[in-house]
Amino acid sequence: MYDNYAISFPSFGISVNPSRVAFVLFGKEIYWYGVLIAVGFVIGMIYIYKRCRRFGIVEDDFANCLIIGVPSAVIVARIYYVVFNYSAFRGDFWSLFKIWEGGLAMFGVILGAVLAVVIYCRVKKIKAAPILDLTMICLILAQAIGRWGNFLNREAFGVLPPNTPAFLRNILDYFTMNLTSGDTVLPVQPTFLYESVWDLIGFFVLHFYSYKRKYDGQIFLLYFAWYGFGRFFIESLRADSLYLFDTGIRVSQLVAGAVCIVSIAVMVYIRVRIKPDPSRMAVAIMERKKAEALDAQQPSAETAAPAAEEIPEAEEVPEAKTEITEKRRARNLAEAKARMIAEARELGLLLDDDGSFIAQVDPQEMKAVDKDRKAGEGASGADGESAPEKAQPVSGSGDESGGDGSDS
Repeated sequence: MYDNYAISFPSFGISVNPSRVAFVLFGKEIYWYGVLIAVGFVIGMIYIYKRCRRFGIVEDDFANCLIIGVPSAVIVARIYYVVFNYSAFRGDFWSLFKIWEGGLAMFGVILGAVLAVVIYCRVKKIKAAPILDLTMICLILAQAIGRWGNFLNREAFGVLPPNTPAFLRNILDYFTMNLTSGDTVLPVQPTFLYESVWDLIGFFVLHFYSYKRKYDGQIFLLYFAWYGFGRFFIESLRADSLYLFDTGIRVSQLVAGAVCIVSIAVMVYIRVRIKPDPSRMAVAIMERKKAEALDAQQPSAETAAPAAEEIPEAEEVPEAKTEITEKRRARNLAEAKARMIAEARELGLLLDDDGSFIAQVDPQEMKAVDKDRKAGEGASGADGESAPEKAQPVSGSGDESGGDGSDS
């Protein structure tokens, strides 16, 4: 409807008229909206694969969730949009399938992705919560980038409702000052920009809080609390909202408020009543399994004794060679455990000497502590080396005096 409208910020002296089409490929127009969504998706995938181990996720499991999650998200998002905007498709059945023309609801995307992950994890009998945690961090980053596709499409703008607070009216007056009202001028609020900024801030909140999470699923709940809170207020400004059938209730605003309240209530309940144990998190379980696998590589005394008895006496296996083999095996096991503990420290996980989970901290804080510890060890080592040098003359004089005493 507004494809040919220029977008202006008169108070800043900015006016742009970007094309919706990014490029043409094999005669097909590729829109900026799709390009930006793809960019957000790729960046999110890179982020996820770099942090899978931090959440105790096997990369193959996440790849499988991705394969079934993307089409599921698109299908549910389309159904969500059509259900609450059916009048736009009445009389043209095949237009229901033209998703390249637009018409995907964000809450439908979220619902479709969550359903796909939960179903896959139930079938494979693995924990869904850590996968959902990491997915939400990726999703909110992709949303922050993808919202600029709305800007280029001239959509997801907003107008002021009658009961708008005075401070928001002043903002609109500032952006539209010196404009002449007319058919060619449509003062609007850049709600796409509000949501993009809110999502970008949310990404950093979720990212840094993920280092301090206490249980699997906490980031998932925090995402809905954060996004729902912001979307509830931003949706009230939009001019293209989906409404609950013939009522004046905005569907996305209703859903945003509901998920925000429910998420906060669940987080409070878990913190007060359940008191989660961090040692039950997927990443802690993964580290314990690694430690158990390393322990299994070293034979116990009970299994080693029968094996020694079965060796014929005639073979005359040298005892020294057996001792060397056992020492080498013990050394290899100790080195493997040390590597595992070091890798866990890089991920912010504290393990004891047996590889058991102790606590979870910020990796940056861990690096600072290790650096200070190494500096302290270096200083103490230097003091230790200088002590013998000073002690040698004293020892020498003591010997001489002892000799004189014996002669006398």
